[in-house]
Amino acid sequence: MAKSFSATFLLLGLLTIVLPLADSAQAQGVRAIRSIPAVVVTRDRAVLSSEIPGRILSLPPGVGTFFKKGDALVGFDCRYYEVNRDKASHESEATRKKYENSAKLGQMASAAQLTVDLAEIDYRRAQVELRGAELMVERCAIRAPFDGSVVRLYPQVHETIAVGQPVIEIAGLDRIEIEAAVPPSFAVSVSRDTEIILFVEELNLEVPALVSGIAPVIDSVSQLVNLRARIKVANPKILPGMTGVLRVRPQ
Repeated sequence: MAKSFSATFLLLGLLTIVLPLADSAQAQGVRAIRSIPAVVVTRDRAVLSSEIPGRILSLPPGVGTFFKKGDALVGFDCRYYEVNRDKASHESEATRKKYENSAKLGQMASAAQLTVDLAEIDYRRAQVELRGAELMVERCAIRAPFDGSVVRLYPQVHETIAVGQPVIEIAGLDRIEIEAAVPPSFAVSVSRDTEIILFVEELNLEVPALVSGIAPVIDSVSQLVNLRARIKVANPKILPGMTGVLRVRPQ
């Protein structure tokens, strides 16, 4: 009986020590998920490369230059490709006339059907070559895929570059989002369209956002979940690359 009482008192003593520690750890965990590091990103960001080898003739004035979708950002010396296009155009026209003439002769039984068919094949081949030459001319200009501004210029005007070489980095400012790696406990506490707050300390600014996506898996290394949120109202002060902390608006 004495041993039983001793064991009971020992267990109660341990609980008085462990429970406060657990409460403290839980409180720290709550504070941790209320201050989650986050970064501002843009969905529209790209490094545009050259699709043709050539000499650069024009570039935007510099970093920060704004542009509209479809604007020519980079221009290349296109004389060689224009010559090839014109040559292909003349060849297409010549084969078209030969085909039309052969077709008329075939109707009058003055030409064999094989001759007509071969003339048609030559004409269609010339059309394909013309489209290819026109495509190369179109590649003499790199056009903006979205509204935005210049982040970085790689080569300079008059430099000759190779196919696939980076030329310009651009970013759009219309589709700004927040990206963060959050603990699983935080991920399960929010859902799509849950309102959260990004606090940007350097601006002393709270930015409301709505959760737009939560990764369905936990990263095996960090044990965190990727989360994205779209900013509710565009703010010109909020730029891609800024950092802050996420907070859940109290219910």
